[in-house]
Amino acid sequence: MVVSVGYRALKDCKSLTSVSLPNVTTIEGYAFTGLGLLASVSLPKAVLIGESAFSGCPLSSITLPCATTISEGAFYSCHSLASVSLPKANEIGDSAFQLCSSLVEVSFPNVTKVGNHAFDDAGIASISLPNATTIGEYAFSGCRELMSVTMQGERPEVEADAFKSCDK
Repeated sequence: MVVSVGYRALKDCKSLTSVSLPNVTTIEGYAFTGLGLLASVSLPKAVLIGESAFSGCPLSSITLPCATTISEGAFYSCHSLASVSLPKANEIGDSAFQLCSSLVEVSFPNVTKVGNHAFDDAGIASISLPNATTIGEYAFSGCRELMSVTMQGERPEVEADAFKSCDK
């Protein structure tokens, strides 16, 4: 039984279009980087998404019901990514969704930390981060479609230029 996808395990497998790994809990760094046809991923038990794991993949949506950590650059430059469901995620790493131009709405109920450049130049119009305590530098910079930001509870620490250039 496969429980981990190793570092660069499937990097540059150009013909791979779909991945279904029901028992995998860990996706290591660069595991799926460069998969130019990867449109569908099913990882129902994945807890950790490693650095640049899906960078540049043409995913349209991703649902990771158990993921708690989204590492640096995990979905960097996934231009087709329009929908993300990460109900248990508590940390979004630096540049995790940077340049995801089709990503319109973000709702992460358990996220406490959003890293630097996490959503830089994404297409986000709405953000809901009810438990955020830290918003990193340039986290939402360049989100020109941004119309709504929801944060509840204690006032989070918002780093310099977190929302820079968020105007049309």
